[in-house]
Amino acid sequence: MRGLLAVALAKRIGQPLTVEVAREVVAECLPDLSMGAVAVERRGDLVFQAEQLGPDPAAGELAAQRLRFLEETLPPGVPAHVQWDELRQIERSGQLLILTVRRDGLLLGSVWLNLYQDLNTGEPVACDDMLFMEQGARGGMVVVHLWRYAERVLEQLGRVQMSCHSREANNAGRLARFVGGQITHTGFSKRIGCGQERAQRAGKD
Repeated sequence: MRGLLAVALAKRIGQPLTVEVAREVVAECLPDLSMGAVAVERRGDLVFQAEQLGPDPAAGELAAQRLRFLEETLPPGVPAHVQWDELRQIERSGQLLILTVRRDGLLLGSVWLNLYQDLNTGEPVACDDMLFMEQGARGGMVVVHLWRYAERVLEQLGRVQMSCHSREANNAGRLARFVGGQITHTGFSKRIGCGQERAQRAGKD
């Protein structure tokens, strides 16, 4: 990233740093992941494809679906405050891939994947940021087909491993096991510095 920025700025030595020039530099350093590199697949009336956040990342179907996901997964009392501009920049850098499944144009679900290099092995890998299915699309094989599609896309992009988070609240671990995933670690989270720890201790006394 620093190298790309240095080259982009060097090309423009002597130019006034206008808003337009700044946009050119950002676009050069953070190129969009080519959607043409991701194949669209059809299975019956289902369409699987890659999609991107729009110019206003907080608007549109993908943003609305992410907010519904957060309503179900954030701890009680913790409000959603999505950093939409940061998400869009990460997406433009090629480090976030959003895959969706639709039926007759209706968005049924999506999986958001972080793409990165494992610092311990040097391998190109992926990890889910979120996986969400609308209520009417749960309980069947649609989510399995979406997951399998994600695996094929990641393989096509040269990723050698896909990791996922299984939330206790929705028992998503069943899906991971069904598609051949293996348990590699157990994760824990704890809210600190916001009075909740004191309240939890008081409840145990």
